[in-house]
Amino acid sequence: MEFLPVTPEQRELVSTPVMDAEQISGYAVSLVARIQEIFDHVNLKERLGVSATTDKDGVSADFETVFGRVRSALSFFTSEEGIQGRYIFEKEVKGPLGEPAWRVVWGLRITKDGLVFRGGKDAPIKARVSMRGRDDIEAYELALSLLHMIGADPK
Repeated sequence: MEFLPVTPEQRELVSTPVMDAEQISGYAVSLVARIQEIFDHVNLKERLGVSATTDKDGVSADFETVFGRVRSALSFFTSEEGIQGRYIFEKEVKGPLGEPAWRVVWGLRITKDGLVFRGGKDAPIKARVSMRGRDDIEAYELALSLLHMIGADPK
């Protein structure tokens, strides 16, 4: 197996990985807090039936829904744009022998500039906003998208 050479531009993209990962983690914390606020909102909690618990790191979270249990986590990768975060949601399912297993149901991409890409041709949203809570339409749409993807039948 032959590998392509690494260019100077590619090396430059990974010149500050610790700082970039910390920035992305901070954006992930804000994003998770926004989603949790939507699910915890008094008018939506009963209607949506989602319970969200954030881990001590503020990044990882667990969700209990009518569709089952979901966990989330952040990992990092490099691309032509530099270091980015991949925020993955995994649903607990039964394995072939009935044992617990996890299936990825959705993922978000977070840039070091704080943009969150939901996939497809959707415009990115900002991980942090000055207006949070029930007037946060982007977080509401993101939370409902997550709930849909958790409940979607795998094909």
